[in-house]
Parts: sequence; structure tokens; C-alpha cells
Amino acid sequence: MGIAAAMLATLLAANPVAAPAAPSLMHGASGGAIFNGRSVNIPRTLDRLQQAHVTTYLYEIYGGHADRQWSELPTFLDQAAQRGIKVMVYLFPPAESGGGNYPPFGFDYPRWASQLAALSLTHPALTGFAIDDFGENSRVFTPTYARQIVQAARAQNPNFQFWPVFYYRELVGKHAIIRRYNASIFSGVIFPFRDEPAYDTSVSKTVPAQIMHVRNALKPYQRLAVTVYARHYSRQVNKGNPGPDYVGAVTQDALSLGASGYDDGVIVYDMNLTGQDDTYSLAGDYDRVSAIYGGNA
Repeated sequence: MGIAAAMLATLLAANPVAAPAAPSLMHGASGGAIFNGRSVNIPRTLDRLQQAHVTTYLYEIYGGHADRQWSELPTFLDQAAQRGIKVMVYLFPPAESGGGNYPPFGFDYPRWASQLAALSLTHPALTGFAIDDFGENSRVFTPTYARQIVQAARAQNPNFQFWPVFYYRELVGKHAIIRRYNASIFSGVIFPFRDEPAYDTSVSKTVPAQIMHVRNALKPYQRLAVTVYARHYSRQVNKGNPGPDYVGAVTQDALSLGASGYDDGVIVYDMNLTGQDDTYSLAGDYDRVSAIYGGNA
């Protein structure tokens, strides 16, 4: 599983590190919360995150659960703090947020940013927020609007972080969308690995090269978190859900490269916390990630 030691040594020698290694790599997870009806089962969700050695959780506010997820967020933050788990809120663009209603602040993303940053002042487990598919929605999130979002957050808390999501083609190359932005306003960038342009969740061999390409496309001071899909996604061309071998290989490779300064850690997207296979994810992914995070603690 993961990069063979000799292959990693060869890659590192051919690609001098572009940034210092993070003092503590992110062991992240997003989504996958366990629900009781419309409410998140907070103790059970946090139990499973803690058992998997997750250090940062991306708390989704999405769709029909959005209003309830917002109202329950302070309680989630307080209980996460007791377990030493940092939290970033994961927001969605208009096209992905469950239709024409996105309570409680609609599609006013500067207001979302301001309210979240204000909340962080009394709930310090909340360190920042992310917006999904940010680069794919550049007509909504223009450079001017991106600056307004960040300014609204930092007017409340200068240390509040913003991590937008950009895909490989939006980060690498002279026509990359990220070049339109003053990317220094971003605290970090979330890069979901999708084996582009193949979109195949059975292939992990391109992880090292794509992480290195992204790292070298970013400024040395910019932080980078690599997302691994633990669930089926819309562009995926191969059938079935990502399995433990794939999820484990991408996770371990990203952490190995992170130890040498190429990224700042991993976010497992929709890691299965229930312990039961479901339509989109496999319980075995959780066991594999837990072992890897625990071994890299």
C-alpha cells in the first residue's frame, strides 16, 4: 500500500521540496456524520472521529439539513473541543447546496464568513471554513467576491482560515483558474485527488506526481490539503465505491509526501463512520484510514 520507499526517494530527489514540512500534518475527515433523524448524533460522530485519530473535521452545512446543522454547530464545537478535534465548516456553492434555499444566510457568502468567524471567537475549536467546488464556480466566486468573503471573516477574527476547493486542472498550468485570484488571501487550498483526467477511484499511482505538480504550482507559503474520496462521486468512470486499498493508498501517499513538505495533510471525504456499508461508502475504508492515521500520529 502506498509509495514504495525507493520510488518515493527517486521522486523527492527529482522534485526539490517547495515548502517546509508542516509541524503537524492534518488527519482530516469531512461529512459522514451519523444522524438521528435530521439531527447529528454528536457524541457518536465524535466518538468515531476520535477513534480514527482524526484531528480536523470538516462539518458540512448542506441541503435539507442546513438549518438544523447550523443550530447544532455550537454544541458540536464545544464537544469537539473537549476531544481536541479542530473543526472547519464546509459550505457549498449555489449549484450544490440543495436547491434555491440555503438557510440560514442563503447565498450571501460574506455573511456566512462573518457569522462563522464571530462564532469562532467564543468556540475556539472552529478554526476556519471551506467552500466546495470553488474553482468550478468561478463565475459566482469572482476574485472580487472572494476578497469580500475573506475580508468579512477577518473583520471578525483576523486568524480565521479560508480553504477553497480547487481541482487539478484549476491549479496546474498557465490557464489554471487559481491564477485569476490573489491566492495569498487563502489560508490554504484543498485539492481533491481524482486521477484527472481519468476520474478513476481504483488508480492511485498518479498521486505523487499530481501532488507535486500542484505543490509546485502554488506559492511556497501556501498550505495544501489533499482530499481522498471514500465515496462514489459524479464524474467517476469506474463502477462501485472506493475501497480500502485505494483510500488507504492515497491517504498514505499524501501523508508520506506531506512529511517531506509537499502537502499539509489529508481530508478523507465522506469517510464511513457508521460501521456499515452503505450506498456510497464502505465501512472498511474507516478501518484502513484509522490504522494509517494512528500509525502516523
